[in-house]
Formats: sequence, structure tokens, C-alpha cells
Amino acid sequence: MKFRQATIERIEYSPGPKDCLAGRGGYTNHHIGTNKFRGMCEKMKLHYLLAKTIAEKQEIRNQLISEWENEGGRFLKGDPHHGFRPMSAKEVRRKTSQRLRERPDLFFKKLFSDEMDKMLGITMPEEPLCYDEDTLALLRNPISEFSL
Repeated sequence: MKFRQATIERIEYSPGPKDCLAGRGGYTNHHIGTNKFRGMCEKMKLHYLLAKTIAEKQEIRNQLISEWENEGGRFLKGDPHHGFRPMSAKEVRRKTSQRLRERPDLFFKKLFSDEMDKMLGITMPEEPLCYDEDTLALLRNPISEFSL
């Protein structure tokens, strides 16, 4: 018995700057559209993490997806070697929820660190700090100066 191989029409999608890419590797991680979508997620992350019900979280997620798509953004899956395809609505919802709940520890650490710096008036110097030769020597080898 012979089986016929089904012919699947494959449409190649070329990712543009308004596309959020899902996949592994540097290409998808550093893509301009993916980074922009990550930034949008970071802005909504606090609301998502503080939402009390699943329905509230879903509403935030769906609002974020709608905003991205209304700006002409697409969600594509794949890699540059095998091509990209559109993600299903279910995949988009799952990946967006994952992005919103990802690494809350680092999110809150950065949030509180930035807020504390603002409250204390701490700002990073625009020019690098300049040290004299004695201070540089201590910084390079701090134990030798105080060895017993």
C-alpha cells in the first residue's frame, strides 16, 4: 500500500520591525519588534502581577495583544533557517501571559531599587569617577595594603 505525501503549502513570512518573534536563539531575542513588545509587557507587568482574579489578568493580556495588533504588529513563530509562520491565537495568549508573569522577583527588585534611588536622590554620575593612583592601587589589590 502506497501512501501519498500530503503537500502542504508553506508561506514564508519575512519578519519586520513590527513583528514579535517567538523561538529560540539570538535572532528572535534581539529582534527590534520582539524588544518593543517586551517593553510594552514590562509597562503592564505591575498591573498584571497585582491583578486579583484570572479574569483581570486575561483582560490585561488581551488588551496588550490588541494594542500590539492595532499598531500593525504580528506574532510570528519559527527561526531564520526554517522560516516563520503566524502564531495561533492560543499560542499568542499563552506566550503573552508567560511574558507578563516572567521573573517577578527581578521586576520588583528593579522597581524598588529605582524608586529608592529617586527617594534618596541618588543619580549615576554622567562622567566616570576619577581616582588618584593610591586609590586605584587599593581598588586593584585591596588586601595587600592591609595585610598583617
